[in-house]
Amino acid sequence: MRIEDKNHAPKAEEKNPLLEKAVSLLSFRAHSRKELADKLKQKTGCGDTELDEVLNRLEELGFLNDRTYAASVVRSCVRKGYGAKRALSELSRRGVPKELREEALEEMPQMAGTLERLIRARLRNPDDRDEVRKVSAAMSRRGYSWDEIRRALENVQCSWSDEE
Repeated sequence: MRIEDKNHAPKAEEKNPLLEKAVSLLSFRAHSRKELADKLKQKTGCGDTELDEVLNRLEELGFLNDRTYAASVVRSCVRKGYGAKRALSELSRRGVPKELREEALEEMPQMAGTLERLIRARLRNPDDRDEVRKVSAAMSRRGYSWDEIRRALENVQCSWSDEE
């Protein structure tokens, strides 16, 4: 190999501004394939064929991977104390394909201990039914199922009744 070959700069036709924009967006944070496609379409107005070529190239290079992205989103939700429903909602909102959403959620640890800690931190009087309802609603908004909330409330020994 000659020295000139080592310093070979890409020719103008080899540079792809769409690829450069995609790499720039990925340098700030990870994206799902759909999320990145939507952003690139919005910012550049590129065609579907060119966009697919760029996204495929990014996947080949390892810069774009929906499976690892989904796992990262789920880990982030776990760190924030969110439940499975909230994690599923986030994955869906970010354009992760359904089969990868389900796969990522299977790896999500059981959150019973986290939920009990959250309830204990928010609940001042476990015998006050109105307060228990408010905390329950807050946990539901965080993505926990009513069954998970009910079990955690029983473990925290709160006044809870399904009849009201």
